[in-house]
Amino acid sequence: MLTCPLDITEQFYFCSMPLRFDSYIGCQYNCQYCFAKGQEIQGHSGKKGRGVEPMEWDVFSRDMAIGSSFYSRSIVRECIKKGIAIHWGGMSEPFQPADKKFRVSARAMEIFNYLNYPVCISTKSPMILEEPYFSLLKKGNYIVQVSLITEDKEFARMIDYQAPNPKARLETISRLSDAGIRVVGRIQPVIPGTVVEDKLGEFILKLAKQGVYHVSVEGLKLNPVSPINVKLPGLKGQFDRKQGFEFFMSPARKWKYIKVALEACKQAGISCGVADNELRDLGAPNCCIGHVPWLSWSAQTGTAIAIAKEKGLVSLTDMLSRAWLPKSLYHLQDYNWVRDSAGIRHSQTVSNCLSQAWNAFDPAKGPKHLLCLKHIGAGVY
Repeated sequence: MLTCPLDITEQFYFCSMPLRFDSYIGCQYNCQYCFAKGQEIQGHSGKKGRGVEPMEWDVFSRDMAIGSSFYSRSIVRECIKKGIAIHWGGMSEPFQPADKKFRVSARAMEIFNYLNYPVCISTKSPMILEEPYFSLLKKGNYIVQVSLITEDKEFARMIDYQAPNPKARLETISRLSDAGIRVVGRIQPVIPGTVVEDKLGEFILKLAKQGVYHVSVEGLKLNPVSPINVKLPGLKGQFDRKQGFEFFMSPARKWKYIKVALEACKQAGISCGVADNELRDLGAPNCCIGHVPWLSWSAQTGTAIAIAKEKGLVSLTDMLSRAWLPKSLYHLQDYNWVRDSAGIRHSQTVSNCLSQAWNAFDPAKGPKHLLCLKHIGAGVY
């Protein structure tokens, strides 16, 4: 079982919705470009060979119940008490066929609805239109991101062959929008040099006609063991940077599709989010959901960008003065531990993590990775 269905991801340095929730470990859709699938193949996720398993219900329900009612020395429960929006479905599909057996996603929606909790759902599944999901969806506080990168059925069949086809997902967008549910088009990843990039502008116009109010785009991060390398053998030539075990496009290369997306969204009269970390200032403040007045995570570089635009300069103190910070210790990843003089590991607060990234000019987490900010000295940008 998935023992920690609610957690704060390592993306909190630059993400406005790092409180993530997954109702399943593993996914039956097996998309060829999926970063979670690539991690599974490499053995980084602990999922290899485990198939699809439901979350541990007692852990989830306890976190939601305690977090919504009492102060607790847990970073997740502090976020729930504050009402920080949840992103559901970042690592696996919430409404995959397995839920017809386990029904944990439907039960989770009942809890979210009882608390009127803000939840952004990422899905590819028309199952969300079935009962009891559709009725629960209409009664709750949700935004639905429908993930779809192309309407080209042949290309989709090659890389998304176990996922619902593009026509079904477009119809899902239309029906959700007609029912008054806020819908986002999630074009992630943009696969360079393919029909996804070549037809991006007209595809965004199609999504707008189907009823999305916002589109989020992000370029592919290429894992060398991802199955997409077999499907598209020349793909690696589009990438010229490596960080960790993934390959990235340069900002100049990314600008080719970002410019198209921005222009198409402007033409359609909808907002556009740029989810490529170093270029987030080009789009809406919350790249996932656009201009929605939910309480999102403010201790991140998006806040620094807003301050810099307002004042011309920004320091860590400026950012932290406008950010809500949980008091509990953060220890999701090994690199968020520090060792004392005796070599004993200690977890850190979020404030400590942010300070360390900011003052060390960490290109992966601090403001140095943002092309819109320039360091002028003494931790000021």
